[in-house]
Amino acid sequence: MMMLCVFAFLPRPSFWGGFPPRRQKSVQGVTLVMPAARGQGEICTLNTTTMKEFWNSRYEESGTFYGEQPNSFFKEFIDRMPTGRLLLPGEGEGRNAIYAAANGWGVEAFDWSESARAAAAENAEIAGVMLHYELKDIADYRPVKRYDVIALIYVHLPAALRRQFHAKLVEALEPGGYVIMEAFSKNQVENIAAGPEDKALYYTAADIEKDFAGLDISLCDGEEIALAEGALHNRRANVIHFIGRKPY
Repeated sequence: MMMLCVFAFLPRPSFWGGFPPRRQKSVQGVTLVMPAARGQGEICTLNTTTMKEFWNSRYEESGTFYGEQPNSFFKEFIDRMPTGRLLLPGEGEGRNAIYAAANGWGVEAFDWSESARAAAAENAEIAGVMLHYELKDIADYRPVKRYDVIALIYVHLPAALRRQFHAKLVEALEPGGYVIMEAFSKNQVENIAAGPEDKALYYTAADIEKDFAGLDISLCDGEEIALAEGALHNRRANVIHFIGRKPY
């Protein structure tokens, strides 16, 4: 594995009012970690090449496709928690990672899109924060570190990969650590707001409760909310909110 470690420490602007338009250049404002070779025997029904091309194309269009501010559910949760180690899989443009890092969290994130990572690096430079952001496929994730909070914000996966990945996340939690999630529910199929085109990627509360049965679950409910997260999440939507804590 090749690693490039370059951090940007700039005066922190009040960037929550809006990132400037994305510049068309390479920015080194984040620890960039190249992906390891794919492991053997992984369960993955996604065409990873096609999906990477899709997300790279999407993130090349804008550095803030899903808005500039952190997800509201994520923000509300970490704002009331003591700072610690945070993992953000499928982090995209870095909006949640940057907010958490700016507020004292030790943040690690990953995504499989090179364009997402580039956008996150540029946004981190603008914010003057340090991130550890890997380029990695979810199917390759190994729980080698432990975290106080793992946040899944609209990380939608095929059922077999979802169950496998969620089991690994439980292993990666510190005792007393939390998994939190906001994701589209099956009810979103009836709503035109947003979400994956493949309806098999939507979740039910029962799916999530079963995946995280080893956690003490304090919240696992579906509700309709008003999304206001950039160009693609800007209408009413049916979502699942989940909070689970690993027993001591």
